[in-house]
Amino acid sequence: MVDFEGRPVMSSGVGEMDTRNLILMGEGNEMDRYFLYCYERQLHNLHHVSKASGKEFTETYFLFNMAGYNPKAHACLACIPSWIKLVQIYERHYPQLDRNIIAVNSNILLGF
Repeated sequence: MVDFEGRPVMSSGVGEMDTRNLILMGEGNEMDRYFLYCYERQLHNLHHVSKASGKEFTETYFLFNMAGYNPKAHACLACIPSWIKLVQIYERHYPQLDRNIIAVNSNILLGF
């Protein structure tokens, strides 16, 4: 998917993953690797779109579909260290990758 300027648009369905159960089952490292895979896929798509269009793009849009988001399943106390680690990795290794991060279907309690 690309925007009107041809930049890649990545999307993720946040409510589709039960992060709490993954963490409690000991699958937190696998979840972290999956998110890192998503970052790398985003970089690959950015390179592919740049090559195909002949323009060099350095930023993407990231669209989060928050439908089905549940604070008990996605923001529990056991999940917070994993989310913090993910944000730290993103800031350290993928700075300025996303032009905008957009959350749709989010409720007012999320602060978006």
